[in-house]
Amino acid sequence: ARLGVKHVVKKGRTLIGFREVGSAYITEMTFCQVLVPEIARLIEPLSRLIDGLDSRSTIPQIEVAASSGAVALVVRHLTVLSPEDLAAFAAFQGAEKVMVLLQSKGPDSVKPLDDGANPLLHYRLTDQGLVFEFHPMDFTQVNQAVNQNMVNLALDLLDLNSEDLVLDAFCGIGNFSLAVAQRAARVIGLEASRASVDRASSNAQLNGLGNVSFEVADLYQSESASLVLPQINKALLDPPRSGAELVCQKLVASACNKIVYVSCNPKTLRRDADILRAGGFQLDHLGMIDMFPHTAHMESIACFSRGSKNG
Repeated sequence: ARLGVKHVVKKGRTLIGFREVGSAYITEMTFCQVLVPEIARLIEPLSRLIDGLDSRSTIPQIEVAASSGAVALVVRHLTVLSPEDLAAFAAFQGAEKVMVLLQSKGPDSVKPLDDGANPLLHYRLTDQGLVFEFHPMDFTQVNQAVNQNMVNLALDLLDLNSEDLVLDAFCGIGNFSLAVAQRAARVIGLEASRASVDRASSNAQLNGLGNVSFEVADLYQSESASLVLPQINKALLDPPRSGAELVCQKLVASACNKIVYVSCNPKTLRRDADILRAGGFQLDHLGMIDMFPHTAHMESIACFSRGSKNG
């Protein structure tokens, strides 16, 4: 989760939290029901910490990640931190038992406050006996209990067997891919981010899965979207808000006969569903996933199927 940070001189304090809808203003809060408790409890201590920094006016945001009891904070700073500020972060890190990482420029500039510290966190899919390592800047699902239920549902909808060849498009660090690989003959994960592909490959190795591979592919480019389609008969799509229009067009022309589509945007899901239905797929299942309790945002999961391409 990304928390906005703003030192407000008139209020004499630093606000930390989410930005208001359609606004750059940060909602003043001391606790947040949406965040996991390990992070929510840090809002007030972080506010007091930044109040005392020389750089309090040049820290615009903090990325937060938590899993298995560990918490990481990625502090974006626009100016060089003074020795006193670095010492304050070190003291906070020790007192609150968190890991602080600093980001001076883009994502590649992120580094632990303590040189040589291992920045990786981990989470588990307990039902599958899987463990995933991830960097605090990697995309992961924020609600692990709901994520477990979502993976279980996706597996049920795919109805996998030991002969299936499966595409996991927009695969991230392998959240779905590894669970699918436990039941299928082979899984191919495609993802635009090299860092995510490397992490997914590492996670497959960590879990002893040799029938899953990952490749860097921009799935909004025709060549990449066609990369593995001749080989697969089932697909799982988990795209960003822009959806998977091109991938769906390619799947319609392929031998794929079952698609599970996880969506965070109902508008692009409807657009892509129309493409699939026009290509002979029927909608078998549509459900909602409350990944973000206490908010208006919902995820959707849909399952489409059709007879064999030659049938």
